[in-house]
Order: sequence, then structure tokens, then C-alpha cells
Amino acid sequence: MPTITQALPSQLSTVHNIVHTTIRTIYPRYYPHGAVEFFIAYHSVEKITADIQAGRVWLLTEGGIFVGTATVSAHEVARLFVLPEHQGKGYGSALMDFCEDIVFSMHEYVELHASFPAYALYEKRGYKPTIYHKVPCDNGDYLCIYEMKLAKSNRGIGEIHCMSNDSPLILRPIMPSELPLLEVFLYEAIFIPPGAALPPGDIIYTPEVFIYIEDFGSKPDDICFVAQLEKMIIGAAWIRIIPAFGHIDEETPKLAISVLPEYRGKGTGSVLMHRLLEELRARGYKQTSLSVQQQNTAVRFYQRLGYKIVNQNDQEYIMVKKLN
Repeated sequence: MPTITQALPSQLSTVHNIVHTTIRTIYPRYYPHGAVEFFIAYHSVEKITADIQAGRVWLLTEGGIFVGTATVSAHEVARLFVLPEHQGKGYGSALMDFCEDIVFSMHEYVELHASFPAYALYEKRGYKPTIYHKVPCDNGDYLCIYEMKLAKSNRGIGEIHCMSNDSPLILRPIMPSELPLLEVFLYEAIFIPPGAALPPGDIIYTPEVFIYIEDFGSKPDDICFVAQLEKMIIGAAWIRIIPAFGHIDEETPKLAISVLPEYRGKGTGSVLMHRLLEELRARGYKQTSLSVQQQNTAVRFYQRLGYKIVNQNDQEYIMVKKLN
């Protein structure tokens, strides 16, 4: 299943490689040398770095391989590239679906600049050209490019080619409007031993449980990523520093993860955990902890991720993972 995640600063070279490899491989078929070099210079390390640091860059992976990238800034989709060997498989459309979802959640239209190789894709999606640019480049060459626009009301009118395989799994930070969903995921995170009855829904409001999500987002160490499949959020992984069982110190956040039952056993938990752990490393955390019932088969899952048992009581393990 393809996965779309926000690019980290440590992935600058990955984004840069996708962009520049695609330009140097594909664009000479459509543009003269001077125009190709203009594109290369325009998508510089400095510009990509600034966009990654601003949280605007996304990466699409398939089977652990980086396939494509896209950038979203306000109402504009930019720097959308899929490596040549992976083109024609629907990855570009999947990235565009994702980018349009972001823009249309805040704006009434999407704008972009369409190079000759990408023009047909955007036209099939319903985009209309608004401005034509002819930019002089080195060697007397010209770069010809269109500005195109799609209104929210016209989305879906064009002939959109979706991926023939599974829809991409999107990993992203939770939005403030989605924070109430943490109550659902907190309940689903409760371990129920085999043969035991389901606990009542209001169990999450007991102080020792609700502390995991109460006023989430109000603390600087509150970080949550969600897994979205099509329009549905199917999993969440989050950390915060709280005085709960498994608390190590004020520098070690405690981690919780939950995936809806019907989506378990498909790798969603693994990719969510890896994404959250990458974020913690990027923010300079040295380690993270969690507590888990000894009967819970998730113990082996956490051990595969590098967690080690550091303490225990009669029912639970405290586990810690070093992030360096």
C-alpha cells in the first residue's frame, strides 16, 4: 500500500533526488537545455529546505521505496514529481488527490504551474489554463509554462485516473478539529484479555485513563500523528509527558497507539510508529516510553521496534526505546 508522509529535514536529499532526477530524465524530451537548467536552478536545495522546514513537503512511498513528492503552500500545489521508473502507475494522481484535499479544506480553488510533461494530467483533472508564460533562459532558450486553476466546485468534473491498486495510506499530524477522535482511539487502545467482556465506553473518563488525552495539544510535548485511508482516520499514535504508570522523567514522553480493529494486522501500526519515532528524533528527544499489559501480544510488536523492558509490576511492563 502506498503511504504519504510529511517530509523531515533529514529527508532533504531524498526530495532533492526525486525532483532533480525526474527533471533531468524527462524534461529534455520537452524543453531545450537552457530551460532544463532553469528548472534545476529553480528547485534549489535552499528552496526545498525552506519548504520542508515549513511543513509543506510530502513524500509518497511504496514498499519502503520513495517514489514521489509534492509541495502544498496555501492554495498552490507545487513541485510534484514522480520518479521516471514509477510513472504511469497512478502515483501522480494519488499525490494530487492528497494535495487537493489539503487545499480545498481551506480554500475555494487550487493553483499550480504546469510544465509540458504534466499539462495533460492536470487538464484531465479539470484544471484550466489561466496564464501562459514564456521565460527567457540561457543560450537564447525559452521556458514555456502555464498557470492553471481548479475551482472547488469543479473538482471531479475532469477525467481523473485513480490508482488501480490500494488507495494511499496518509500519515500526517492530527488537526485541531480531529482531537475529539482521540476518545475513540483511547478506548480502542485498552487491552481486553481473551474472553473478557468489553469495558463500558465511559471508562476512558477515569482520571488514570483520561490523562492520556485530556486537553491534548495544550502541552508543548503533545504530538499526534494519524493514519488516514481515503477520507477515514483509521489509527492514531501520540505522545505526551504525564505522571502515569510508565513515566520515566520529564524528558521522556510516553507513547500510545491505537488502530481501529478492522484495520489491524495490515501494517498500519508499524508505519504509524515509525513516523512518530522519526518525528521525535527530529525534535531531539533521546528516548520514549510506554506501558503494556504482559498478556498483550503487542509486547512482541514493541520489541521488534526496539523497545526494551526496564520495569514491571504484576500486570504490566514498562518499556523504553532509545532514539539515538
